[in-house]
Amino acid sequence: MLAALLWLRGPGERHWNYFLPFLALTLGIECAGFYVGTILHRPNLFLYNIYLPVNFIFCSLLLYNVLGQQKTLRRVFVAGAVLFALTYISEGYQTGFSAYTSGADLVSALLLVAGCGYYYYDLLSREAYHPIRTHAPFWAVTAIFMYQFGGIALSLFSSYMLRLMISPHLSLNYVLTTGLTLLLNITWIYSFRCKYLASKY
Repeated sequence: MLAALLWLRGPGERHWNYFLPFLALTLGIECAGFYVGTILHRPNLFLYNIYLPVNFIFCSLLLYNVLGQQKTLRRVFVAGAVLFALTYISEGYQTGFSAYTSGADLVSALLLVAGCGYYYYDLLSREAYHPIRTHAPFWAVTAIFMYQFGGIALSLFSSYMLRLMISPHLSLNYVLTTGLTLLLNITWIYSFRCKYLASKY
């Protein structure tokens, strides 16, 4: 969030300006989840159920914007949003949102990975040359791809991963999830830096 404050302020494409409120909300959810779960010792899954559609909408809008807001793609993104919404509402209704909507999380991850894959295809198909090492949209999308693809892999083996304990109170699944989150944020920070440097020249 500090990197977004430092490098994303000022004029620029609108979707980059969405990062700051999104990251502020993410930080708020994480702090609230820690307080409710660790300090109050109460279930905090409802917070992450609230956050899931926010994260999906943000990442989808980011992908849609870096792809150039193509009219055909708008229908695809709307269809994906409808599929996610139906899964989320159906699963939440069955559990009363008392359990984490893992099915909707998986659908979200699959849709976002597919969107990232299309971005890579579109980038390779363009005639214009983009130096990947300093191309901010590439790294912003790659952060999403790595996090969501890693999340899919973890969800496929979640029951097994949760049983693998590094210590009595620390599962391997938690460590890997934390590592993916760290990788996501580091890659986003790098994309912010690239965006800032590109705006200077």
